[in-house]
Amino acid sequence: MDQKILVVYYSLEGNTEFVAKEIGRCTGADLLRLVPEKEIPVSGFGKYFFGGKAALTHSLTHLNPFDEKPEEYGTIVLAGPVWAGTYPPAIVTFLDEHRFSGKISISLRHQRAGMRGSFSGSWRRYSPEIRSAVCSVSRIR
Repeated sequence: MDQKILVVYYSLEGNTEFVAKEIGRCTGADLLRLVPEKEIPVSGFGKYFFGGKAALTHSLTHLNPFDEKPEEYGTIVLAGPVWAGTYPPAIVTFLDEHRFSGKISISLRHQRAGMRGSFSGSWRRYSPEIRSAVCSVSRIR
């Protein structure tokens, strides 16, 4: 198996994107940004209502196509914000569509300082074969 690193991330407001790009810069990893075909509002009530509802119900979304092939990488870093204590729909969809058996995998969550949420249980819910470590990053900006 190739030991290339792929950072797969979803970022609504740019904070997780900043972290993903820094990981890529420091490690030489390739980046895969998950982009939903239809994004939720970036601000206001709709952001919390639609985003929170979708996260709590573990909704899937349609992602724009991408050229990267996750199965060709030996290490996957999954990065995203915490929405209502779990993954946002873009990451749920990615996990639903891909399997990572035998890969070294790291789950990185981004949340505002003082907010609580856990990706460790969520990660294993979608891909129980993944060996994972979980990091928590406070708000960047």
